[in-house]
Amino acid sequence: MITIDRRKFLAGTAGLAFVSAFPLNAFSETNASLKIAISAETGDLDLLQNVSTLSAYTIVFDALIHYGQNGKLEPGLATKWTVAEDQLSIAFDLREGVTFSDGTPFDAPSAESTSNAGWARATSPESASPMRSTAS
Repeated sequence: MITIDRRKFLAGTAGLAFVSAFPLNAFSETNASLKIAISAETGDLDLLQNVSTLSAYTIVFDALIHYGQNGKLEPGLATKWTVAEDQLSIAFDLREGVTFSDGTPFDAPSAESTSNAGWARATSPESASPMRSTAS
């Protein structure tokens, strides 16, 4: 079980979608392409700069948890989660048998690393992210 600070989780899930875009070695063919139909222009594909990009990322990448059609949180890569009594951290049980596109296993250290990277980027003065004011 991994425990992540709530603020780090929120920024990390946003960062997860962004950072996950980097291991593009999943496309072994040089002319491979992915086409996604979206009803509106996505703009910049940097999730921290353009929140509307989230719709494109959710088609390709999974999150620890997500909102279902009823507006309630549902499992994603986390099978269950527990919010600490002080509500400053969340413990996640991760789904087993999940791998990244390059075959690397998805586990607690990779979830933590990705969340921390997303948090660091979202709160960095260099990112100029519109999320920075709410994530710091």
